[in-house]
Amino acid sequence: MKTNMTQQTFKRRWNGLDALFSGNWLNKKEYKDGNDRTVNGSAIAQRGLLAKLAYNFNDSNRLTLSHRQEKTYGERNLREEFDFSQVGNDKNNSPRYRILNQDTTNLEYEGKQLGLLGSLKANIYRQTIKREEPTATSNPINKINIIGANFGFDTPLLDKHTLKYSLNWRHQESEPASRIGRGSTKTDTGVYAEGIRDFAPITLTTGVRCDHFKANFSDGKSFTGHNVNPSLGVIYDVNPDLSFSGSLNYVSGFNEMPPLSNVKPLPTNTIRSMDLSAAPK
Repeated sequence: MKTNMTQQTFKRRWNGLDALFSGNWLNKKEYKDGNDRTVNGSAIAQRGLLAKLAYNFNDSNRLTLSHRQEKTYGERNLREEFDFSQVGNDKNNSPRYRILNQDTTNLEYEGKQLGLLGSLKANIYRQTIKREEPTATSNPINKINIIGANFGFDTPLLDKHTLKYSLNWRHQESEPASRIGRGSTKTDTGVYAEGIRDFAPITLTTGVRCDHFKANFSDGKSFTGHNVNPSLGVIYDVNPDLSFSGSLNYVSGFNEMPPLSNVKPLPTNTIRSMDLSAAPK
C-alpha cells in the first residue's frame, strides 16, 4: 500500500500565553497483495487538525481551550466491517463515497494550591461525529452530538492523607439521516471518591465509584441502570528500595443491549480483579 503523508506544526509562547496549531494529511492508495491483486475500497484519505490556546495566570492556574478535527474520506463499502470488497457484486456491496468527521472542542482548567480544596482539574467538552454520503441527488447525514464535563479534586488531609473525589457527566444524542424516526439519547453520571492514608511504612487506599445512566431509544422505549464498585489497595514499603503492593477492584456493567422491542433492566456482570506485586524503587 502506497502512503503519502504531510505534517505541519506551529508553536509560539507570549508571556503566559501558549499557542499550538498542527495539521497532518495522509493519503493511502488501494492495497495490493503479493500477487498484485487490488483490494477494492481500501484507498482512503485522512486529515487531522488541532488548534490549542492556553493561558497561565500564574504557576498554579492554567486555562486551556482546544479544538480537534479528524476526517476520513473515500469510496467505502456498504458494511466497512465486513470484507465483501472482492465479491464483485457492486449492486449488493453498494460502494459509495463516504465522509466521516469528528470534531471535539474542550475547555480545561487546572488549579493548584486552592487552600482547603487542594488542587482541581476540570473540563467541559463538546464532540460531534458526522457521517455523510453525498451523491448526485442527495446527501444523507447521520450525526452524534456529545457534551460532557469532568471535575476532580485532590484534597490533602492532616498533611499525610489525601482525599480524591470526582464527578463525571456525559450526554449523547443521535440524529439519523431519516427524519421519519426519532434519534436516541443516553445520559451517564458518575461519582468517585478515594482515600489515600499514609501510615508509614504502610499506605492504604480505599475507593468507591457510583454510576447511573438512562437511555431513550428511537421507538420510545427507555431504561435506566446503576452500578456501585468499591476498590481496596495496600502498599508496604520494606525499605527505600523495595515495596510490596496488593489491590482488589470491582467492575460492574450490563451484559448487552436488549432488543429494542422489549427493553427491560438488565442484570449486571461484575468482574473482581486482584493484583499482588513487588517492585524495586
